[in-house]
This record gives sequence, structure tokens and C-alpha cells, in this order.
Amino acid sequence: ESPDEAMLAHSRASCAVAVLAEYVEGLPSLANCAPMVEDPTLWAHCCRDSADGSTQALPWALLHEVAVFVIWRPMQDDAMALVPPTQGNIRPSEAVLVAESNAKKLMQLPSTWARYLEDKGGSRLVAVWLACVDATCEAYWKKWDALVDTFENTLKSRASEGSMSDGSVDAGLLNECMQLHSMLHDNISVQFLSCRLQVLQLATRMRESPETPLGRALEEKLRGPDAWCDRLAVPSAEALRGASSLLQGLGPEHVALTTQATKALPLSTAALGKVVGQVRALVTRCCVQPIVTMLSAYAEAHEWVAQSSSDVLPLAGGRSPLPSITAVGEHLFALMPLLERPQEGSHKQVQWLPSILDGIVETVTQKVLNIRQLTPNGAQQLIADLEYLHKVTEALGSDSSGSPSASAAGAAAAGAAWRLGETLGALGFLAAQQRRQQECAAKGEAFIEAPREGTPAPRRVEKALRAALGLAPAVGLA
Repeated sequence: ESPDEAMLAHSRASCAVAVLAEYVEGLPSLANCAPMVEDPTLWAHCCRDSADGSTQALPWALLHEVAVFVIWRPMQDDAMALVPPTQGNIRPSEAVLVAESNAKKLMQLPSTWARYLEDKGGSRLVAVWLACVDATCEAYWKKWDALVDTFENTLKSRASEGSMSDGSVDAGLLNECMQLHSMLHDNISVQFLSCRLQVLQLATRMRESPETPLGRALEEKLRGPDAWCDRLAVPSAEALRGASSLLQGLGPEHVALTTQATKALPLSTAALGKVVGQVRALVTRCCVQPIVTMLSAYAEAHEWVAQSSSDVLPLAGGRSPLPSITAVGEHLFALMPLLERPQEGSHKQVQWLPSILDGIVETVTQKVLNIRQLTPNGAQQLIADLEYLHKVTEALGSDSSGSPSASAAGAAAAGAAWRLGETLGALGFLAAQQRRQQECAAKGEAFIEAPREGTPAPRRVEKALRAALGLAPAVGLA
């Protein structure tokens, strides 16, 4: 916002406050005149707009200015002053501490905003107030994107500088990201639910405040939310309708107040949830990034085009996985102590397993799909690699037992093993067809692919493996 725009906004805010004060002071004189006292129905008639809209006791333009500059703008100014710092040389960990402190300050502001509106005599604009609180908090939580980007850029920078070139996780950065997630998920989200209840209590209290001439005029003006919400539209017609609907039938002591609080501030709740999800994804990327480094040359390994079993790594009873693959397993098991959160229970590391295993399985799958050629021996080596990873993911999933939350996370982690098994099953079937195709070619016989039982592999997996193995595309994959 430029200085000129700020000056104009300040001028409009001053005018809106002054005009509202004139209505607050002037309407009682009109309401107390003899005709109004003798016939109370006259007041409602006087406050209604004329049929053609040419006469309005409270002009829509005035209400718009009041909504923007008396209610919403002060909230925005307060909230934007508390946006997490991201500029300068501040460390991510320091930024987290400041951000948490500022977020707590934000959640204490609704009482100040309510008191300000009450002091200005606008309590009956409570639906507008409630919608503006939601819009303001939504904008505030969206500003946390910059803080998340700071961590994201730090991760990218360290990866590009080669600090993860040996495949080791950046324990310091991972710990900072987990602290940010814990602060948002375990503390701020819980406190924000209490804040939503407080906001709803403040709104119902204002709604039940003593009747005033201005309040009666506003009630007449704002009859029928379908009409006035579209006409005022600050912060938006949809937000006004939602706030108006939420307040219907509620009082400060209503038994349903706590339940209804879970529906309050829907936009800001969603925005906060998005930030929590972004940070969770950031923790996952911290854990998966070393795997990307480990497997950087995996698709070009010479084992894929090996022509004899002497060209691959032997193991009693079969083949051993490639060193880069065993490094993935070692990395996963080494991660567990870093992901533990003892203060929340001995199985809390599984909170992260589903997303981390999903990320690792996706990374491995993408590397597999980038292999351009697979000989029969190369296919057997790939099967050995995937079998090893499948056992590792299964072991991590089956180790998740105890609390219901741990069991649920373990079940979700098992999904990653299932997806890896799906690719492994497709590879095993197609590798067998490759061998049969070569045997038929050596005998001069026509090759007919055997039907496959079970669930087909995902389209992209099937197509890439067939191309690498030299098999004709399946029907519908060409």
C-alpha cells in the first residue's frame, strides 16, 4: 500500500467513524419524539427503505464504509502487524519462536475488536464483525506461507550445496521443521479452537446487547440475509450468510455454543489447516531428500543391461540388492530415533511413517520407471531391489502397534508397502513374459503373452516396464 493510499484509507476511516457517531447520537432524539413514543410501529416504518430505494434511513454506501473502515480495516492492521518475520538474517528456529508468540497475540485480539465495535455503537453489526474476524484470520494464516518458504528454501539450498551428498539427513533442519509442525499442530491449532469459541461467545454477547435506536434501525435494514448479504458483501456475501446463519438462535449461555464453535471461522480454520499440511509435507521432504540423492544414478546402473548372472551381485539363495538400495533401508531405520516424540508416547514416530514411506516409494518408483532397458538378469536384479524395500516397508508398518493412533498410522504405512508390492508383482509377471518371449524366439515359435491374474498395475508402471523389457504394449496402453 502506497503512502497516498494509506492516507486516503485513514481519511475514509475517520469519516466513517464520525458519521457512525452522528447516527448513534442523533437517532435517539428521533426515536424519543412524541409520535414515535405514541406509536412504536412508526420507528420500524421510518427505518425501512422506500420501495424504489430512493429513501434510505441508513444508506448502503454508509454501511459499506462502516463495515470496511470501522470493523474490518482495524482488524487487518492489527493482524498484519503480527505476520511471522521472514526478512533479514533471522534463523528459521528464531522465526518460529516469534511466529508462535505473535499467533498467540492474534488470538487475544477478538475481545479488543468486539469492545471497539461496541464502543462505536455498532453491536448490531455482529454478523459483519464475525465474518470480518474470519476473513482477517484467514489472511493472517495465509501469510505463514512465507515462513514455510523460508524452511523450503533452506532445504533446497543445503541440498544444492551438497550437504546431503552422502545421503545423510540434515538432523538440525529436520528438528526445526518438526518443532514448527508441533507448534502448529499440537499448540496453535488447539488454542485456535478455543479462540473460535471465544469469538462466538463475543458475537452472541453483542447480539444480546441492550437495544438502541441505531440497533433497531440496523435490524430493519438487515432483514432477510439473502438480500442484505449480497448488497453489503463485506468481506463477502457468502461469508456474511455463513456468519448470520451460525448466529441464528444462539445466545451467550446457549447449550449448543460449544458445538457451534467448531463451525465458526471456517475460512481461517481451513487456512490454518493448510499451513499445518504444508509443514507436514516439509518434514516429509526433509526425510525423503537424502533418498533422492542416494538414487540419483540408479536408473543408469550397469546392472540393468547385464547379460549374465556374473555381472550382478550374488547372494546365497538369490541376488543381493544394490548398495544404493540397502542405503535406503538403513536411512529409514536411522530416521526412527529422529522422528520419535517421547512426550507423546513411545509409538509416536509412526505419525510420520505414512507420508515418509509414500514419498520414498514414489521416489523409488519414479527411478524404476526411468530405467530404459532391462535384460532378464537386469530384471532379476531389480526384483531383488524391490523385494528388499518391500520387506523394509512391511517391517516398519508391522512394528506400529499399541495405541489406536499408532495402529491407524501403521495401517496407513502398510499402504506404501502395498503399492510397492503392486509394482513388484507387475515386474515379476512381465519379467517372466520376457524370458518366455526370448525362449520362443530362440525356438522360432510365436510368442503369446500369458493372461495375468489379479489387479493390474497402474498404467504408468505397466507402460514403462513393458518398454524397458522389450514387450509389446498391453491393449489400451499403446
